[in-house]
Amino acid sequence: MKYKLIFFYLVVIFGSAALWILSKPLIESFQSYSERPEPWFSDWHDCLMEGQNIILLYTTWFGKHRWFNFTGRQPYEQMERCENANNCLLTYNKSCLGYASVVVFHGRDIENNQIGYWSASRLRKVRSGLPWTQKWVFFSHENPHQDINIYKPYDGLFNWTATFSRKSDIFVSYQNYEQKVKPQKEIKNYAKEKTGLVAWGVSNCNSKLRLDYVRQLQRYVSVTVFGRCNCYFEKRMHCAHNGNDCEMELSKYKFYLAFENDFCNDYVTEKYWQRTQQDVVPVVMGSNYDGLAIPGSYIDVDDFGSIKELADYLLYLDKNDDEYNKYFAYKRTFTGGTENLFCRICEKLNSEEANQYSQVVLSKEFNYENSCGVNREKSKKFQRQIDDSKKDDSWFYLTIVSILCWLQNFFH
Repeated sequence: MKYKLIFFYLVVIFGSAALWILSKPLIESFQSYSERPEPWFSDWHDCLMEGQNIILLYTTWFGKHRWFNFTGRQPYEQMERCENANNCLLTYNKSCLGYASVVVFHGRDIENNQIGYWSASRLRKVRSGLPWTQKWVFFSHENPHQDINIYKPYDGLFNWTATFSRKSDIFVSYQNYEQKVKPQKEIKNYAKEKTGLVAWGVSNCNSKLRLDYVRQLQRYVSVTVFGRCNCYFEKRMHCAHNGNDCEMELSKYKFYLAFENDFCNDYVTEKYWQRTQQDVVPVVMGSNYDGLAIPGSYIDVDDFGSIKELADYLLYLDKNDDEYNKYFAYKRTFTGGTENLFCRICEKLNSEEANQYSQVVLSKEFNYENSCGVNREKSKKFQRQIDDSKKDDSWFYLTIVSILCWLQNFFH
């Protein structure tokens, strides 16, 4: 009798716990989603919300399940900020696939999983049976992969592209700028509290051209380098790239080398935009900046005939505060704004194009040669400047530095 009673109590205890665990999602689903920290994992009712266009984030984002590190109510809040379209709902819940108006795929994760979960063959099976009115969107803020064969299996699978290119179906730049409602009358002396001259953060050591360019630039002007590639340089800063300590330190410099890793049309990244927020003048190297970057806010290396010419100009600005401050005159009339990919998608859904059937030939529309390869003359120009500057360099010295840097990164 004693053991039966114990058994009875155990059944009651564990049975109650099991019932609570199983019923908890159902109970929560009737609560307001604003009260829950991460609603997209259990909000099956998202799929059925009347009058809402569901935007489903289908893949991971750089291997993470949370796109742009959105947590809590942030996926919902993204859509609440949309000015021109407010009838869309953002979710990660794949059970909404059959109800979704748009399904978004992150390009870099697809590129890295050619034979895995995001393979073309698997996605085509997922696509079969879904309504033709559903739009599949290929999104990427990164450069196209040089191997065109990566994209060919996906030809015809997507309906829209959303990239940094102004030729894409949905143009989404890293950031934008807009005119101030009330222009600012005066600007401060931005040179006053600067203690450093030129800084550069670099962690992609495969872009040899820009590494060589900066290595030659430091022959004429002081350049402090941080990031995993700083071992190639004499003057280094040791801090985590994009870390708070680095960002605070960078604000003390007058100039920052916002050098892109390739010369792709319309490719203006956070390397430029973050510096405008820190009151540092970006020295840019890339394809085209007109209409994308804030007018008068940057120095383009393409405007100089040699590396020494650029260095001399930076040294001139360092000694002339009035001339240096001209690069901040835009702050009187312009201010930086943020781009919202999902608002752009929602606007597209509310346009006439949403009712038209379309297929993207991804291997042609997101193509390295068409976007980046067409600018080879620019890279050749910079290579000639590098060659002219490094005539006195020791080939043996540069080789030893490269080997030591590679070993340091390998063992870290």
